[in-house]
Amino acid sequence: MSGIAKFFHKKSLVKVLVLLGSGALLSVATIIFASVNNALDTPQAPSPARPIKTMVLTANGAPDSEAFPGTVRAVRRVDLAFRVPGELLKFPVQKGQQVRKGELIARLDPRDFELAVQTLAAQLHGAEATLTEAQLNFQRQKELFARDMTAKVSLDQATAAFELAEADRSRIEHQLAQATANLADTRLTAPFSGTIGDKMAENFENVQAGQSIVKLQDLSSLEIVVHVPENLIANSRMGDNATAVFEAFPGKRFSLLVKEIGTDAEPGTRTFPVTLVMPRPKGVTVLPGMTAEVSRPLTSDKTALSIPVEAAFADGQGRQCVWVVDRANMTVHRSPIETGPVSGDRITVFKGLSPGDMIVTSGVHFLTPGTKVRPM
Repeated sequence: MSGIAKFFHKKSLVKVLVLLGSGALLSVATIIFASVNNALDTPQAPSPARPIKTMVLTANGAPDSEAFPGTVRAVRRVDLAFRVPGELLKFPVQKGQQVRKGELIARLDPRDFELAVQTLAAQLHGAEATLTEAQLNFQRQKELFARDMTAKVSLDQATAAFELAEADRSRIEHQLAQATANLADTRLTAPFSGTIGDKMAENFENVQAGQSIVKLQDLSSLEIVVHVPENLIANSRMGDNATAVFEAFPGKRFSLLVKEIGTDAEPGTRTFPVTLVMPRPKGVTVLPGMTAEVSRPLTSDKTALSIPVEAAFADGQGRQCVWVVDRANMTVHRSPIETGPVSGDRITVFKGLSPGDMIVTSGVHFLTPGTKVRPM
């Protein structure tokens, strides 16, 4: 119907209603209200139940241990370097070789350093001769001045020459000591007994002072470093017992002790480094860089429950909560809980839940109290 036709239709309808009078208007109003009431009385389609994953809790107690991945390293490890630059003349060690404390690891060409020592030794000999002569002249001028047989200026000159000779000798002595130390530093020896882990240079190569050329590792005992989350680091104590399992040695467990507990969290992961130590095992080869699963015992609470980590969430007040399913009407309500340590992908719950409770284990951030749900 066009706009003009609609206009004339409305005008015609008004005219009809006016002609019919108030009785007709009352009848039309009654029909409209009846229609509205019928619409309101019509039942609305119920909201569809949200599909969820659930689990029913059983009284299995808290986990007896918690585990962390770790990496093996030597109990002592150092990158060795010369204190002076030069050309490698001897580099007899090989990767994996055992060396004893004080054993030669590498040597630089010593010729330039030997020449420096010889030159300075000769200079020192001359400086000592000059100092002896200056000292005798000073003593002579001092005695003559005391008998008024020489001028004050002559004594001053003799004193200055003596002091200058003394300073010159001291300077050359210092240079000779440094040159002698540099010559000694052309030999690189093992600071402790250990194993050559790696070589970072080749023989006859020119190396700089401070340039690492070899990695020395003490494998008499081993360390394993794990990273513990901030909510569990308070449970770590120096001297605590733990065990390690290596994938390369299935069925074998190795005893560990906590040696160090880091106090600075790593920025990216917010975890704290914990170092454990173990004696070098017999019959198996455990090397730096290998990975292990480190487990430590927990005080087990048989009344506690274990739930998936993803089932817990924080409410607006910062409390840890879970969604509990009311199986009578299949709706959810929020239940605050008291949690304990995490072990793998599960967290211990001490209060707030009971065996037989059905809880939501996924999609917890999409629910509200009273949401209708159906298990998947």
